[in-house]
Order: sequence, then structure tokens, then C-alpha cells
Amino acid sequence: MTDLLLLACSKRKRHTAGLLPAFQRYDGGAFRVVKRAQREGYAPQDLAILILSARYGLIPAECLIEDYDQLMSSDRARDLCEEVGDRLDDELGQLRPRAVFVSLGQLYLQAISTSIALKQFEQAGLVQCARGRPGERQAQLRNWLWERGDGLVGPASCNRGKADDRTGAR
Repeated sequence: MTDLLLLACSKRKRHTAGLLPAFQRYDGGAFRVVKRAQREGYAPQDLAILILSARYGLIPAECLIEDYDQLMSSDRARDLCEEVGDRLDDELGQLRPRAVFVSLGQLYLQAISTSIALKQFEQAGLVQCARGRPGERQAQLRNWLWERGDGLVGPASCNRGKADDRTGAR
């Protein structure tokens, strides 16, 4: 079964010419956490990633996008709200994820506020929302990836000098 990760776009991007998959274009903290988890083998194997972009709306990680600079504003979040809510409902209906992790700031949360399916998943206890400052949200994301992951090793920062919870290895 699929796990779903819902991330906000990031101001930090790879500034290369032409199109790149959104997941490669964005280079903010949350994206670095996920890329590291994938590289180190503790991310879930069947992980779907949706990105809420101030420019493009709700897009899959593999969506090809140009380099841009647009911040989310309350007006933009309001403009995106209906479209993004409907798109998220469609994605949740198709994916039927076993768990959802949401790492969005306040303005981005406004843009998904009309999603009926997300509310249903929340009521079923399948949604975890990151809270706090960016570093705290990144730590919560790292822990969620580790808990949901299929790998036998956890984040390198968790393994220094202690036994791995799953294998007993050091």
C-alpha cells in the first residue's frame, strides 16, 4: 500500500535552465530530508509525494516545472483553494494511502482546506500533520519516514553509537 507525503514547495530551488521534475527542482529542508531518507534506504518503498506549489497548485513530484520565484500569499491560497481541494480529493481517492503526512505552513494549509477526503482521512486517524518550526517539522518528517519505511537502517543521526531498534546492529 502507498504512503502519501504532502509537501509545500520551497523557496530554495535548483536554478537550472529548462524543466526538472518538481521533486528535483525544490531543494528546501523537507525535500532534503526525503532525499536523504531515500538515499540511505529508510524511506517507504511505495511513497507518493504531492507538492503544493504557489505557482503550479497541487502537483505530483515527477511533474516537470520551470525555475520560478513566487511566494504563497493569502490571496493566492484563496485562489487555489477550490482547485487544490478537488485535486487532493481525486488523488486521495485514487491512491487510497495507508498513511498521510502533511508538512505545510499556514498559508498552504488554507489552500487545502476544502478537501473533503483529507478530512475523512483525518477522522480515520490516517493523517499526521507536522507542527512547529521548520526544524521541528523536518524532524517529525524524518521520524515518520523511518516509522513508515521498509529499510532496516534508520536515519544516520539516529544510529550513532546505539543499537538499531529493528536489527540490534550498531
